[in-house]
Amino acid sequence: MDLMSERPKRHLAMLALQFIYAGFHVVSGVALNMGISKIVFLVYNNIIALLLFISLGYFLERVRRPELRASFLVDCFLFALVGLWSPVTGLLIAAFIERNFQAWFVHSGTEFFSVSYMGIVASGIAFADKIWCIETDGPLFETLVVAIMASNALG
Repeated sequence: MDLMSERPKRHLAMLALQFIYAGFHVVSGVALNMGISKIVFLVYNNIIALLLFISLGYFLERVRRPELRASFLVDCFLFALVGLWSPVTGLLIAAFIERNFQAWFVHSGTEFFSVSYMGIVASGIAFADKIWCIETDGPLFETLVVAIMASNALG
């Protein structure tokens, strides 16, 4: 594969990541200004991201490794344990802190959109984008591109 044709893809992916993060700040600000509980917002974000990662990981690995070997199942189990840590601990902390039962309900379409955007786009797609860029060019590329983009945007 030609390296020159891949370079613009990685730069566009990093640019898209910056727009995703900008959307993250706008959407989370709107949701928090509407009164959604901060801790519930994070728990829903983590749960949606976990469900996205579990389903994507399962189906993408099934394509790579069609037969189920013991090592595949062990890998899936270990990744599931690691992935469950944040939502489970967040849920336990939130259940202790947020005692208002109404705070756990999504009250409007805007709250639903913001929670969905955070879980699917800001966590799921952004992390996949970042991981792809780091896998192809390494962490230094990602760090430098983010710094250069930030310095150009901020002046």
